Amino acid sequence: MPVLIFRLFSKAQVIFYCHFPDKLLTRRSSILRRLYRLPFDALEGLAMKSAHQVLVNSKFTSAAYAAAFHGWTRRPPALLYPSVRLNKRSTSARDFDSIRAGSFFLSINRFERKKRLHVVIHAFKSLRVQLSSRETEAPYLILGGGYDARIQENVKYYVELQRLAHSLGVANETLFLPSLRESTKIRLLQSCTALLYTPINEHFGITPLEAMAAGRPVISCDSGGPCETVLSGKTGLLVAKTPQAFANAMLSLYQDRSRSRTLGRSARTRVQDLYSFECFTTTLNTLIHAAGTS
Repeated sequence: MPVLIFRLFSKAQVIFYCHFPDKLLTRRSSILRRLYRLPFDALEGLAMKSAHQVLVNSKFTSAAYAAAFHGWTRRPPALLYPSVRLNKRSTSARDFDSIRAGSFFLSINRFERKKRLHVVIHAFKSLRVQLSSRETEAPYLILGGGYDARIQENVKYYVELQRLAHSLGVANETLFLPSLRESTKIRLLQSCTALLYTPINEHFGITPLEAMAAGRPVISCDSGGPCETVLSGKTGLLVAKTPQAFANAMLSLYQDRSRSRTLGRSARTRVQDLYSFECFTTTLNTLIHAAGTS
């Protein structure tokens, strides 16, 4: 709607940054739902057509946009990757009480089922079983992220995950940190062995970039936006969506700390080169100039 309003009452060039088409995020499980969505889908398509330029956050979103608005688009969307801050390394020798830097894996996501955090716990259990058979000191697991007690799914899934950790016998080695403060998140990212990222078909995925900016490798599903940001074997590992695939990748990085550090250094360099705020502003200014002269 804002795009249509600007086009009706202003002569300014309108640029719309599409995170993901709204029409693809709604359920259409019944005829009534589909009928209800028809006018909103039409308005969204008209708005996309009315914008002088549409920007998307990933190639994955670009493909989704093309499928969603086939016949509506004036021109192909332009790619503008989001940016992350490059924080300075922490100089604190003590990160988290008894948990040593580099001795834990980290997952940061909202406590929602679509984020598939249960996969992390199953993978962690498998990892500890493999390490125990090799008489190697086992790591910890930290799960942090968005949590709102007013949202029923957050509350239920959080409890389910805690029960799962107990049932698998890894509750004492798993730390849950809901509603992370920014400073805590940064310290965790700078200290973990690797970030675990389990969502499927994530539109972009900002957390993997935050880990890479902190100089840490990412283990992610070979799906969606992370396929563009994570270079498998160079800045992290892209794996199948199964717990065992994650466990195998975790084992390889935990047993080879040198490789983990090398991947982390390359990850930070990749963020500096492609996903810094300077890269974002330069690309955006170029796109704005192109829209203004077209």
